[in-house]
Amino acid sequence: MLTTVLAGGCVWWPDIEDRPDVAFGPTLDRTLVVPAADHIVDLTTISTQFSVAGAVTDPDTSAEALDYQWYVGYLESSTPRSPAFTGRPSIIFNPCFFQADLIPFQAPHVLELFVSDHKIEFDPELGRIITGGYAYVSWTFVPQVACDTAGSGL
Repeated sequence: MLTTVLAGGCVWWPDIEDRPDVAFGPTLDRTLVVPAADHIVDLTTISTQFSVAGAVTDPDTSAEALDYQWYVGYLESSTPRSPAFTGRPSIIFNPCFFQADLIPFQAPHVLELFVSDHKIEFDPELGRIITGGYAYVSWTFVPQVACDTAGSGL
């Protein structure tokens, strides 16, 4: 209900409370994603860069303050997997490091990235819990490398 006070012929509006700032989630320019996320990525070397550096913007939060969480094979797993990489917009991906999790190894797998303006939590039973605005991108990749089975493949 709006009330006014008449004071000497002037209308005096009651105090107005400031609205809370509207939080906008991050956005992602898919044309700047490396490699392009719309094609299958054939991994022919043991180190491939995946990056959204320069592709993420958020009007409320600096790109450095956003939460970056990378998941390898999460969609293929029967149980939730914690993020493989966190905190950075670019990674150098070595599929050999994940060879035991990517079965069959030389089949298509998924690498996902969530970028959020709030902390993304991980619960071993529920999986990832995203409470803020977020941007998402995924890559389908096929490892086509021979990994050193005697070592870690790194």
